Amino acid sequence: MNTGQKCWLSLAVASIRMITSLGIFVLTTNSTLGQVLRIDFGQNEQNPLQGEFEGFNPWGATSTDNGNPVTQTYSSDQATDGTIDVTVQGQSHWRDYAPLTGGAFSSMSSLLSDEVLNSSGGTITITISDLKPGSYYMSTYHHASENGGNTTYDLKLTDANATDKVIASGMTSSLGTSPGSINKQTFPVDVNASSNDVSIKIGPGGAAGNNLVINGFELGLNLPTPVITIPSSTYAYPIPVNVTFNPSPLLIISN
Repeated sequence: MNTGQKCWLSLAVASIRMITSLGIFVLTTNSTLGQVLRIDFGQNEQNPLQGEFEGFNPWGATSTDNGNPVTQTYSSDQATDGTIDVTVQGQSHWRDYAPLTGGAFSSMSSLLSDEVLNSSGGTITITISDLKPGSYYMSTYHHASENGGNTTYDLKLTDANATDKVIASGMTSSLGTSPGSINKQTFPVDVNASSNDVSIKIGPGGAAGNNLVINGFELGLNLPTPVITIPSSTYAYPIPVNVTFNPSPLLIISN
């Protein structure tokens, strides 16, 4: 191989490496920009707070155990007025329970060990207000490290497209301080200009010592699927395992 060939091959390798690096950078950036709000429910202001989550604590030192609506606001670029309002109602208690001591989800102990709950056959409603129009996703967590049981309950969504759409029916909480799996529900949420509030209902369900629970939630933007482009070919990420790359042949000039 002569000097000219080596030069062109070096440029080709450098270009491919640069494209690959750029693709990874775009994916990382999109993931970061997609997150809107993460809320960890708990009792009082001393509840354990999961890393990268925000606490829900409108009462200060003493949380009130009744079903009255309580609201807290959070600054966000995705809010129509600069702040997103989160309102919870229909609960019977706010509790911090036993931490997770083992299992695959022990790193999420601060989120999964505290909760807002109902122990009297009721329904908890969580309303998220003042969101900008867009396509979102939501994930909710339902784990009882203590006082859980076999109570069943539904999860319903009201957004721009539907009212009380059933996301999960007759589900139960995951249980214990060393769970091998947890109950996490993830679903799309749509907001338009005429309806910038969304709500979820958890229930009916719950009895004494057999609680209906929600530990917290995550809200994010549904972003377009990232695309990685190389000369003459475009592939959606992730690339299917049976795809074979056939880029255009490199032009090689000899001295």
